[in-house]
Amino acid sequence: MTRSIILFIFALSARLFTQELGDVSSSLPLQQVLVGEEALLNIQIYGEQPSSPLKSTEASPLSFRTLQPDILGRREVFSANLGVSSATTGTFTVPSFTVPLKSGDKTTRTFTMEVFPTDGLTWQNLRIGDQTYKIGSTLLHPRGTIYAGQSIPLTAKVLVPVALPVGSTGFAEIEKENIGAWRMEAPLPPNYDQQVSPRSPNAIQPREVRIDGERYHAINYVTFAAPLKDGAVKVGPGKIQGLQVQVTTRTNQARGFFGSFSRSYNLELDLPEVTFSATALPKGAPADFQGAVGDFTLEAALDVTSELKPGDPVMLSLTVSGEGNLDTLAPPVLDAPESNWKIYPSSRNEKDGARRTNQGTVVFTQILRPLVPIKEVPAFTLPFFNPKTAKYETLRSAPIPLNLSPVVSQSTGVPQAGLVPVAEMQDILGLIEPQPFRSKDGIQLGLWWQIFPAAIVAVLAFLIIKRQLPRLQSNNPEKTRLHIELKELEELGTPSEFLRAAAHLAESHGLTDDEFVADLIEERDRFCFQPGEQPGKLENNRRQEILKNLREKLSLGIMLLTLFLVWQPTTAEAFHDKAQAAWDEGNYQEALDAYQLSLKDEKTPDLLYNIANCYYRLDQPGKAALFYRRALELNPSHPESLQNLAFLERKMGAIPTPESDLPAWSKKLTTPLLTNLLLGLVWLFLIAVLIRFVLRSSRVQQLSTLTMSGTGLMGILFGVLLFFHPGKEEIVELDTVLISDEPTEVRTEPSSGGSEILNANPSTACRVLTQRGNWSYIELPNQTRGWIESDALEPIAFPENQS
Repeated sequence: MTRSIILFIFALSARLFTQELGDVSSSLPLQQVLVGEEALLNIQIYGEQPSSPLKSTEASPLSFRTLQPDILGRREVFSANLGVSSATTGTFTVPSFTVPLKSGDKTTRTFTMEVFPTDGLTWQNLRIGDQTYKIGSTLLHPRGTIYAGQSIPLTAKVLVPVALPVGSTGFAEIEKENIGAWRMEAPLPPNYDQQVSPRSPNAIQPREVRIDGERYHAINYVTFAAPLKDGAVKVGPGKIQGLQVQVTTRTNQARGFFGSFSRSYNLELDLPEVTFSATALPKGAPADFQGAVGDFTLEAALDVTSELKPGDPVMLSLTVSGEGNLDTLAPPVLDAPESNWKIYPSSRNEKDGARRTNQGTVVFTQILRPLVPIKEVPAFTLPFFNPKTAKYETLRSAPIPLNLSPVVSQSTGVPQAGLVPVAEMQDILGLIEPQPFRSKDGIQLGLWWQIFPAAIVAVLAFLIIKRQLPRLQSNNPEKTRLHIELKELEELGTPSEFLRAAAHLAESHGLTDDEFVADLIEERDRFCFQPGEQPGKLENNRRQEILKNLREKLSLGIMLLTLFLVWQPTTAEAFHDKAQAAWDEGNYQEALDAYQLSLKDEKTPDLLYNIANCYYRLDQPGKAALFYRRALELNPSHPESLQNLAFLERKMGAIPTPESDLPAWSKKLTTPLLTNLLLGLVWLFLIAVLIRFVLRSSRVQQLSTLTMSGTGLMGILFGVLLFFHPGKEEIVELDTVLISDEPTEVRTEPSSGGSEILNANPSTACRVLTQRGNWSYIELPNQTRGWIESDALEPIAFPENQS
């Protein structure tokens, strides 16, 4: 058994480290460019490097330029980069490229890139310092027919003369009507962010472009949006926030010397308004059409390939890849009579985390249970509308044969339904029942679980001491007193004296509820206090029985008292019923007060999540985000908090937090989880050692040796994983949340007279760098820095003096 567990853990570890070796992914973050402007084609290879230059699979009118490659983080991802540009306008297909690898050649996917003329730019003269500069801007959307529900790129573009070096690019805030969109931000490839150190030249915005012989920095802000319905769509006007440029001024000094100094300026630029029309989807949609718009592929595969029994539930992975409205995509539909299958709600998993693009992969986990004899899983279908062909198409997966055993199963287990995808949410998830076994870091049970192995160790140690070291008992005052009392009781001569003393000893130690003691007290009363009766003779066997039972029960009482003093059950869940009742009545303040009282007993992710929900209902989104993040500090994988925080940040327009580049295994095997597993192995090893001294049989000795060997090897494995675990200390932590109810100005100086850099929306996380008076110098997730009033902030970590 131990050997099997060890082999399983080693196999799991090997899979975590090698599952992406040789995989290739590609992206074109900027799909809308001007004539002569260069877009970045990024190709990432996991664990390998190309053995020769990349080659296009077909001829193309586009121009390609090889850029400097990057090595991304500890994951050893080789990132090949190509510059793509065109000297003419139009819509072009970026061809696929062959990536030569030792593990076998791979081919990238194709992309669509639109090239726009420069005559659509809006120009303005902006005075900065003592100079006037010509700055252009535009807002681009796809040309041609745009359908309702179609996911399209939108690009805000600003052109700044190269004489103005660009610092922080900030972001673009635009007004929208009849269209849903994320915030517009700099287009970066996957696994890149604005905190790459050393910063990759390919992650730097902007890029250079020539217009009418003049050189400009082209600063891009990209988002993906989908018209909500057919009809007029308006995007803009908008405003660029957080764009900083450097102006260098030369000064004359004495004796013919010249000097210079630089100063940063925050540009406040307006974006124009653009309108276009969204076309309704044509009639004749398939009966099971659920709003999928794009160009997709579908694959179905069994999650378990081992032998199944007839009637067993079947779990499948339905993988949908391509380009379109993947964030609102409904799962594929089983093409079989409903009477043949019990179909459970599917769960959804984004392959690359939160989606801010219209390209990629979504995996649906689907569980089915056959209601009739079957030999294969029928096909799944995904009808969709393809804007490229302007036709409805239907994908159909191949049927999957099952490997069935002849044994009939009665399995009726009901799997848990998946969570609602964030992008489809119209409101937050409700309250949840506190779950003590999901307290911190997912499966971790907290520190109190160690009471149980500690109790077992204590019992074994007691038995060892009792058997091999009886002399130590004389050093225990309580046992010494009990031993003296029992010795004096044994020496009492008359039956009445013996029964009185025995009953008094039991009563003084609180054993009156015991059935044996109750009989003893009744016997004492009948023997000693009945009027008119003379004391009879107490048999010696009865006397020895009383002494034996008193010894056992008094010793057990001392042990139970010790365990009672150690055990302190939590009462954090005691307030949930009261809070739930107040929540159901719409009294969210009363529900919040009840949950706040329970914080005095224990802080659990479920409790902090419920508090966040109360703040959200009380129209305090900043406080709600704060407590969602506090719940995630205790359990980074708490699903309800992750889902509600993503919904809240999108609703409030908060600057999104960049994903860490930590390896996948370190996110699953967190430091606290590894620590608890290691502690559990230590306890198990100690118990196995003590059992060798308590039970002397050869079978027990062999089992103890196997357990010690297995726990030792597993302890070494978990210790190595813990030693090499990257942990939170290796990434920059956002430690504070903006808790104000309205957008708050981030300024260049710690005073209300400082110029405004941008408006930070409630629920935005940040990092406090320093403080000055009532102002804090912060860094936002997009690396923008500035001063903000400290009253608008609250740290994610609980203050030490807060109950």
